[in-house]
Amino acid sequence: MDKEHQKLKWEASLWMMVYILSYTAVTFIMKRLKEENLPAFFVLGARFIFKILFVFPMLKQQKTSLTVPPWETFRWYLLRALFVYPAMYCTYIAYQELPMAMVTAVGFIEPTMLLFLSVLFLGLKAGSREWFSVSIGYVGILIISGPTLGSHWKGVALALLANLFASASRMINKWLTTTIAVNEVITWTNLLAFPLACIFILSSYPLMVTTGQWFFLFSMSVASFIAQYAGLQAVKRVHFDVIGPLTYLRLPLAAFLSFLLFGEEVDRYLFLGTLLIVVSNYIIIFLKEDKEG
Repeated sequence: MDKEHQKLKWEASLWMMVYILSYTAVTFIMKRLKEENLPAFFVLGARFIFKILFVFPMLKQQKTSLTVPPWETFRWYLLRALFVYPAMYCTYIAYQELPMAMVTAVGFIEPTMLLFLSVLFLGLKAGSREWFSVSIGYVGILIISGPTLGSHWKGVALALLANLFASASRMINKWLTTTIAVNEVITWTNLLAFPLACIFILSSYPLMVTTGQWFFLFSMSVASFIAQYAGLQAVKRVHFDVIGPLTYLRLPLAAFLSFLLFGEEVDRYLFLGTLLIVVSNYIIIFLKEDKEG
């Protein structure tokens, strides 16, 4: 049993590394497209229209038949698809307001978002220790913003809002993949997001898009699909708390790309604030394990 669990942890870790690299690629391309002033709704629409190209070949390869699930399951697919759009929209706009590394660092607040959602919708009981750990995380957000909080408040708020919707989507992911195949979750999420994507594309007409921009849009969709698939494979094998710390590798990677490709400097406030967020996350995980133990 221990060997099997260890194997699952290694597999989940490898899938998580694929997720980290793919997700970082998505954030880089989104930042690049934002600098070229492509409308947010057009970018989101194109992302899902290209992603749908990968869904049906995957089903054919795995010989999976597509059947309409019962309403109890279908409504969660629909809700997840609806959560994805505001998460991506807020992230895209946040790149206009903040450096790439700062948006990444704010995203590490996810465990506290999950705690909020669990209290609100799952009836979780949180005590003073849990809320104290949450406060540490948000002090970290204030430090990341640094002395320029006045000019950064909009970007920070958008990044936090994006993380709220993304956390809600992750909660649904975890619940769905406990009983449903990963490829089925991906298929229905993208199918339900597709009609809205078409509306977004049509609303942007006429829009002149260069060949290079189409290449970036397609590449972003490929990386997004890989990240989505890898992330679901990871959380299907082990609880996110086990592999969650690996996501912190996104910060040095984002900081490097941010400086190299966009000339965005990283200051001490970013790493100090991120350290507090990491401490906050570990306290939350420790308290959760203590309760379950």
